[in-house]
Amino acid sequence: MAFTATTAAARISEWRGIGPDGGPVTKLVVDPVSPTVVYAGTVGGVYRSTDAGTTWTTRSEGLDGGTVRALAMDPASHVTLYAVTYAGAFKTSDSGASWTALRISNDPVFTLAVSSTAPTTLYATTYFSVFRSIDAGATWISVSNPDFTSLGLRLIVDPTAPRTVYAFGSLGIRRSDDGGASWQTINEGLPTPLLGSLVVRAFSIDPTAPATLYAATAAAYFFEIQETGIFRSTDRGAHWALTGTGITDQRVSALAIDPTSPSTVYATTLEGRVYKSSDSATSWTAISGGLQTKAISCLAMNPQDRSTLYAGSDAGVFRSLDAGQTWAPARSGLH
Repeated sequence: MAFTATTAAARISEWRGIGPDGGPVTKLVVDPVSPTVVYAGTVGGVYRSTDAGTTWTTRSEGLDGGTVRALAMDPASHVTLYAVTYAGAFKTSDSGASWTALRISNDPVFTLAVSSTAPTTLYATTYFSVFRSIDAGATWISVSNPDFTSLGLRLIVDPTAPRTVYAFGSLGIRRSDDGGASWQTINEGLPTPLLGSLVVRAFSIDPTAPATLYAATAAAYFFEIQETGIFRSTDRGAHWALTGTGITDQRVSALAIDPTSPSTVYATTLEGRVYKSSDSATSWTAISGGLQTKAISCLAMNPQDRSTLYAGSDAGVFRSLDAGQTWAPARSGLH
């Protein structure tokens, strides 16, 4: 059961049920033009709310493969979205009422990213390659060099340069400045494990100053996670430095930057907490009041009202109306 405040003064102490119920939520997307429209990717498909979480409906017709691994909105046409499941990549042009499969590769697709400045330019990874489309997913070509193995890396496109792409995951961080044709490793300053591998769990780009990057890392030693932390770069990843203290959780799962105040950064963890920094990650404060979950996987923000946040978790969606100070469930109808 989800809840919403009945009055402005009652936001903290008085709530009424709104919806949706349900299981794990993996991805969240808020429509930047109509921010009362929110999409949730779950273990069972895609759901949509048109009233900021008051009610939810399933939007998974034609979407196969169960768990949504990636969910992205076309920045030029907000009724167009892309989703990746275990069955492959899919596209909708009608706000999720119907989905069609995209033909990318015979190998499983792990993730998909859309350029915010050239919305017909898409990137996708399989376990063995990076693919690019310049016609909104109609056709795809493999663009990574023969020595590149994606190993399930996730992708983020520079918000100002559609041919600059960052890949992050079990091999640290790589950057391409030529649309994926060549890649360079940009791990200087990040933990350097003698054994095991450097894992980057979360990554975010400052939308107003894209040379500033944030990365949440963990050095994995034979299934034991050590040397965790959130790092910041101000030179497009050429150098990294550990940010301030305040986060005690070992597994940061997502990072989000306030687009109207980029010194404000949020971090979520698989321990079920949300942290906030108001000084570009110099210091962090836990803002987890009301969260009733063991793991948070994603975070989304209303771009027109920075006080409204959504957190996707193993217990559905939670919503905050006060910039994360208090949270309440918003999950009735999610399965």
